[in-house]
Amino acid sequence: MDFFKELNQKSELEPFEEMKFIAQNDRVVLEGMNRGSARSTGKPYEHNWIMVFDIKGGRIVKHRHYYDTADIEPAFLKS
Repeated sequence: MDFFKELNQKSELEPFEEMKFIAQNDRVVLEGMNRGSARSTGKPYEHNWIMVFDIKGGRIVKHRHYYDTADIEPAFLKS
């Protein structure tokens, strides 16, 4: 939850696109793409990402988010 709270504080997000869900045993993998803008600069960005969730007892016990920071870094840099 903290990750998504901070993401919302720093980015103005557009709806996620092209999401694919892959589930096996206690793991769920999401592949997607989204656009948004950095709240601090107003600059837009677009990037592909992968999230991996480990589930136990119906609860998320581990979350990883993978993306290339080079895709979004320019949006957060003040010129």
